[in-house]
Amino acid sequence: MVDTKILVHNQQLINEDGTPTEYALSRALAQQTFNEGLDTSVATNTAAIVVNTAAITVNTSAIATNTAAIAAIPSLTSPVIATFPILLNVTSDTALLAEDGTEGMCLSSLGTTTASALRGIFKTAFASNLTYTAKIGFVAINASDRLGFFLRDSTSGRIVTFARRSNVITVSNWNSSTSFSGDIKSGSVDSSAGPVWFRVVDNGTNFTFRLSAGGGAYQTLYTASRTSWLAAPDQIGFGIEDDVVDALLHMAILHYEET
Repeated sequence: MVDTKILVHNQQLINEDGTPTEYALSRALAQQTFNEGLDTSVATNTAAIVVNTAAITVNTSAIATNTAAIAAIPSLTSPVIATFPILLNVTSDTALLAEDGTEGMCLSSLGTTTASALRGIFKTAFASNLTYTAKIGFVAINASDRLGFFLRDSTSGRIVTFARRSNVITVSNWNSSTSFSGDIKSGSVDSSAGPVWFRVVDNGTNFTFRLSAGGGAYQTLYTASRTSWLAAPDQIGFGIEDDVVDALLHMAILHYEET
């Protein structure tokens, strides 16, 4: 049987002669070890908190950057046919069919001629310095015909097309809707690429033609004096080049804005 008196005695902190008991010394050592471990744990956790705080700061910065990028991409505003009342070479639904679709303003053409002919819809523009932006989806395209933005001088009949032709986007000059002058600048895109953002910037002196994949960051394809080809630019719109009989061409203008 265990002598309970010895247990009690062994748990005393001071011997009869006033010196610490072994129990007291053992407790003190255990307390010291615990305190040292606690200090190390607190220091480690404090360092971890500092690291986490830095990570939170970095993540907050990343969130702010992403938020700014999202804000830079405009929400889609589909145009309607009524906004572009001026017609060019729209002689029939086969030549050019324009309709307000569920996803945007759609233009279609089933080729009717082997001679180049631009067909389009326009509105009055360029009275003040504005930026014209459009997101265009190309459903049916080929290597010969251009589909996209058209800029026009209604007095002279001259046109500048900023358009896609197969896997090439070009800025081209036209003497009239049936007389092609030449490509001024071209840039390649993947033939399977999705919708492209087109932007024409008019600063009162120059036209700048820009492109974007997502509508946030733009790259400049070409810049020229706004009167280098169009003496008095006054119309902007969308259209299709028709020069292949029975060639189906189709595009959807998913977004249009003037800012």
